[in-house]
Amino acid sequence: MKNKKGNFFSGNTAILIKCLGIAVLFFILTKLSKTYTATVPFKVNYTSFPENRLPAIPLNNEIEITVKTTGFNLLSAMILQNNEIDIPLDNFQNQSLIRTNENLAFINSSLKEGYEAIHIRPDTLPLHFSKKISKTVPVKLIADISFANQYDAVEELLIQPTSVKIIGAEPVVNEISFWPTDTLILNKLKETAEGYIPLKNPDSIQIVTEPNTIKYLLVVEEFTEGVVTVPVKLLNQPKNTEIIIFPKKVELRYQVGLSNYEKSKDEYYEITADFKDVNLSEKKSIDLKLESAPPYIKKYKIHPESVDFIIYKENE
Repeated sequence: MKNKKGNFFSGNTAILIKCLGIAVLFFILTKLSKTYTATVPFKVNYTSFPENRLPAIPLNNEIEITVKTTGFNLLSAMILQNNEIDIPLDNFQNQSLIRTNENLAFINSSLKEGYEAIHIRPDTLPLHFSKKISKTVPVKLIADISFANQYDAVEELLIQPTSVKIIGAEPVVNEISFWPTDTLILNKLKETAEGYIPLKNPDSIQIVTEPNTIKYLLVVEEFTEGVVTVPVKLLNQPKNTEIIIFPKKVELRYQVGLSNYEKSKDEYYEITADFKDVNLSEKKSIDLKLESAPPYIKKYKIHPESVDFIIYKENE
């Protein structure tokens, strides 16, 4: 008897909870089906730009619209936050701004069903259009490149094309002197790298680039040390003066790719000691400078880096 009584109360509790749940659900549905007034943020998508004209300054792409709509729509707007409105600009070709609250009928025609706009902020959307032009500018490669130990690039990284066409509003295009790429990241290279890298995306709809990607090629190989002996060439010796240096030849040590190692031994090198602006009475040695070398050698070092000298003045 006791168990039957407990089951009876347990069953009644479950029924009561279900009834309360249904009542709450109907209450919520009733509330959400009613019409409310609320301010909702909207993203603006501008379409139908006037022919051969573009915005001279970025357009305002966010507005707040006070709308009448159901609670269901408001709940969806709060959760999804994806409210958008399209504004065709061909309706405002001869205007310098859109007076939003004077165009409520037009705005309402662009809102999705179930929304009625009653007020918009801001009250105006500036429209500053300019002539659309194009010009060609060089590409600036942005790169972060490293090589594995004993490896390096044989030559400078090559890109194709080296320039791109930019199209946009005249005052914006006139300020642009180059166009950067996204950052090309190549780490610990041991072999030749090639591929495509996108150009940096424009910050707004004001600029279009053609093309929007470029090709790159970086030839990589193993490097080794090369050594050549080079005579020192004297520059700007004072008149009626003979200068003798010690030593007269120096070593040039450099890094070179294996494919160019043998050729590098026979290349022309020029190391100079320039006596221009040197106080001969005070200095006894002079630093050396590498004036000429093949472009494929890297990380060179002259040994010794300076030479001693003595001066003989000729009888006048």
